[in-house]
Amino acid sequence: MSGELSQESRLLRIDTSTGKEFVLRRVEAVEAISRPYVVQAEVLCTDGEITAADVIGQTAVVTITRDETLEPRRFHGVINGFRKIGKFGTSFTAYGLEIAPTFWNLTRKSNARVFQNESVPTIVKKLCGEADAVKPTFMSAPDTPRVYCMQYNETDFEFCQRLMDEIGCGYYFLHGENEHTMLVASSSADYLPISSGPYKVNSSSTAWDSLTGFTMRTRQQPGAVRTLDFDLTKHSNLLDATTPTVLTQVHNDPAFQMFHWPGGQQTRTDGEPALLAMQTYEAEADVARATGYDPVFFAGGKINVQLDPNAEAATSWLLTRVVHSAFDETHIVDGGNLGYSCSVTLMPDDRPYRPPAPRPRPIVPGLQSAIVVGPKNEEIFTDRLGRVKVRFLWDRHWPANDTACEIWVRVAQPFAGKWGGTFFLPRIGDEVLVGFVDGDPDKPVIVGSLYSDDAPPPFPMPGKKEQGGFSTRSSKKGGTSNANILRFDDTKGSEEFFIQAEKDMNVLVKDNRTETIRDGHDTLTVKTGHKYVIIEKDDYNEWIQKGHRNIVVETGNLNVFVEKGDYGTVVNKGDLSAWVEEGDCYLEVAKGHRDVLVGTGNSTTEVNGNISQTSKTGNISIEAKAGKITLTAPQAIELVCGGSSIKMSPAQIEIKSMMIKNDAQMMFEAKAGLMSKVEAMMNQIEGSAVTIVKGGIVLIN
Repeated sequence: MSGELSQESRLLRIDTSTGKEFVLRRVEAVEAISRPYVVQAEVLCTDGEITAADVIGQTAVVTITRDETLEPRRFHGVINGFRKIGKFGTSFTAYGLEIAPTFWNLTRKSNARVFQNESVPTIVKKLCGEADAVKPTFMSAPDTPRVYCMQYNETDFEFCQRLMDEIGCGYYFLHGENEHTMLVASSSADYLPISSGPYKVNSSSTAWDSLTGFTMRTRQQPGAVRTLDFDLTKHSNLLDATTPTVLTQVHNDPAFQMFHWPGGQQTRTDGEPALLAMQTYEAEADVARATGYDPVFFAGGKINVQLDPNAEAATSWLLTRVVHSAFDETHIVDGGNLGYSCSVTLMPDDRPYRPPAPRPRPIVPGLQSAIVVGPKNEEIFTDRLGRVKVRFLWDRHWPANDTACEIWVRVAQPFAGKWGGTFFLPRIGDEVLVGFVDGDPDKPVIVGSLYSDDAPPPFPMPGKKEQGGFSTRSSKKGGTSNANILRFDDTKGSEEFFIQAEKDMNVLVKDNRTETIRDGHDTLTVKTGHKYVIIEKDDYNEWIQKGHRNIVVETGNLNVFVEKGDYGTVVNKGDLSAWVEEGDCYLEVAKGHRDVLVGTGNSTTEVNGNISQTSKTGNISIEAKAGKITLTAPQAIELVCGGSSIKMSPAQIEIKSMMIKNDAQMMFEAKAGLMSKVEAMMNQIEGSAVTIVKGGIVLIN
């Protein structure tokens, strides 16, 4: 073995950015669609002191040259693994290097974050850019934005892998001398053909265009896939899809149906879950394995295979996995040899490739805390569905990227339906608990809210631990005392049901309303303002079975207005009293009549001052149908009509008028105990039959 090694004219070669001179002795490279490739390289170096720090993160390219006239096969990537194997001979040290694509960098980052209104290609490219990884080229993948997409405790690699699986995309890599590229395919046309070939199935030849040990396994698959989901904004709208298999080579009974719930139609609007799932099964129906000898094979490449070496017809197959194995010990050991082979896994190219066993979505366990958010000038922020915006406490990208971090989330209510239900909205700044339907991170729903030191309970705790209820503060800028309150106090002996309307309280009863106070009082206090009772139709009745009804006006007036109709007060048994301690009592009938009827008993009016009755237009009539009318006054009684008057005093009765006429149908008698005097300019005494003038002394002038 020579003390100096050269990579010239060798099957294997490695070049790195480490600055070290390596010779590649052995290599194994594993490629598979939708998996990062892994290259395990055993190298020799005269420097026996190389450490991981010297090589990790450095670029490397492995070259396999089968013939100087042909394009060599390369594997470009970044060294992410290192091991020291030990001494090799007397002059060299053997090392192990592991090489991977920069896409592998995403396995070193995990996160929990939210993406909104972004497509899968956009999200994957963004994460690759953040990890300084190769940005993939999406050849024909759907670019439909997802309204809401959550990465939850997944590495960036797992998240990207899952998203690409969900839309049926497979990815593979191409290699150059100084770089590698990542292609993302969603149809058979997106996988590139390998120009060499065709390749012949042969049992013994190891020529580069031969495939040995070719075997194909066929396995029965389901006859159909059915996915069922529902529209989160319209639960009556079931999203139902069924895709039957297109395979006819074997008996695929339609009764063998795979049912998926939730089907994914709601959260994966950029794909057809039933179709993709069926194609995943179909891609695994026919799988071939063989050994090849052409290093140009790569996962994601298509080759033409002649299954019958004697026939010219060839069929197209897709390479889904390739494991390259090569060694070169020439110039290393005496009589050293070299060799190359690869084991390949293939599937017919007449059907689309879908990643086997797509990565499942993470299940969100339990509940997550989140904060309700919204515009700075708002306290309550919602949309037509009664959803509110939240941000999760674990989202590290808020507030720098608040647009993406704040998501609309439905609010669970105790009861909700088109018939009605309960409805309360969390407000901006509230801490809420978020659950996830089916554990799906893309199906959040608010299930409750929490009190804390930042938001204490509305009833002082623990001092008022017997109290509970509802308190909704006025918005906007309401203080702690500005709220509508419905409170229950369960303190034994002091139980209370308390209602507070911060401003107006309106109650609508479409039929009857009954209130019963079994023992106690009913008090209505209007501190400032008026009280109105409006009966639009029918009667207003108050019934006091036992006791009194008192109306007290401390300051002001008591007015009763009847715009049209009658006003009646009926006391079946007992007294009716109107008492004015100080002030006046007015009764005014603008139009109509006023009747006071006492069926049995007396009518008495007693006044410490004066009594006045005035008929502005009309008459005043006093009639005693049975009995008498008595007018009594200690000082005087006076009747006045125009210029005529009758005035009675305790000592005399004085009658004044322009003319006084006394007319007695039978007899007229005027009698005075002491003296009677009739005086006028002219007196006439006339008796149509007899005139008698009689006296103790009669003087006639």
